[in-house]
Amino acid sequence: MTTADLLMGRLSLLQGYIAELGQICPTTPEQYLADNMLKRATERTLQLAWVAGMDISRRIASAYLPRGCVDSSDVFGVLVDLGIISAELASRLVPVAELRNPLVHGYALDDRQVFCVLQNGLGDLARFAEAVARYVGL
Repeated sequence: MTTADLLMGRLSLLQGYIAELGQICPTTPEQYLADNMLKRATERTLQLAWVAGMDISRRIASAYLPRGCVDSSDVFGVLVDLGIISAELASRLVPVAELRNPLVHGYALDDRQVFCVLQNGLGDLARFAEAVARYVGL
């Protein structure tokens, strides 16, 4: 399997997760906060989307970063340097990145922060996916 095949597979997953999040996205924080099942589904789907996005990013950046360097800011910096994403988009992805540890490790989550990322960060994830699709020639 080529790197391009791997990127396209992960990109397909990311696009699917973004679509799922768009379908379940409530319109008000009150709707989100009142529904524990929705919150957990959202959290898990955000986690999966983030993992897919970082897998894509790391795969692209791995040729340009020292071995073992996995910090998302370094990875995004390489994507900016390569012209794949803008510096603005990289900075807008930071709030999504900041949810990674709480989502993965079950640390206390601020449900309002998750809702805010869902409302504001979903478009940024979609723009990231579009940028990667252009990069891989889709």
